[in-house]
Amino acid sequence: MSQETAGGVESIGIVLETSDPERAWNAFRFGITALEAGTDVSVFLLGEGVEAEEVGGGEFDVRDRMEAFADAGGDAETRLAFTGEAEQTIQRVTVEEDCAAIVHPGVAHNFERLLVPFVGQANVETVAGFVAELVGDRDITVSALGLDANVSREELRGALDDAGLTTADLTLQPESTGDALATIAEFSVDYDVVVMGEPKPTLSEWVFGELEDRVARESLGPVVVVRARE
Repeated sequence: MSQETAGGVESIGIVLETSDPERAWNAFRFGITALEAGTDVSVFLLGEGVEAEEVGGGEFDVRDRMEAFADAGGDAETRLAFTGEAEQTIQRVTVEEDCAAIVHPGVAHNFERLLVPFVGQANVETVAGFVAELVGDRDITVSALGLDANVSREELRGALDDAGLTTADLTLQPESTGDALATIAEFSVDYDVVVMGEPKPTLSEWVFGELEDRVARESLGPVVVVRARE
């Protein structure tokens, strides 16, 4: 997968751990959308996700989307993950493949409204640059949500503008920092995709733990986490 460039980040990994037809179908659909925007995309099949390629026909023809994903230049590969070690496998894959971001698939049917919450000391410039790359010149509404009391409106606005996201809305709720997950889940109801920086302490605790429980269970869209780089 490609490296991060001065103009933004260009590589994402989609981790598919379920054979649920709708979620799997939407995972590859999201991957195709990202590929069309010029982003390198790999899908990693873990656990039940390896069975997704057997799902054909019906409303959510996963096999058809996988073929379209491959035709668009995407790569799907199986990764072995022992029971109870999925989180460690995900962490290892993101490092080995140098993924700039990791995607937790959802069931969005449109990619028209994108929520970008800033929380947990995430790098605002990196996240804004990634969002700009993902959106490209498409007609997608971007709304930023500032939840970090240590990051000012000026800093967030400047990062968004420097990335070319001059029309992005910006809402600050620093008082919600202590319960950021609940606030993100509340706001995300009105959006198709959530893109956020990797907050501390770890990606797995936020995305594949509480954030997954609060956001993904509402059958919302994908959660994209831009990795922190050392």
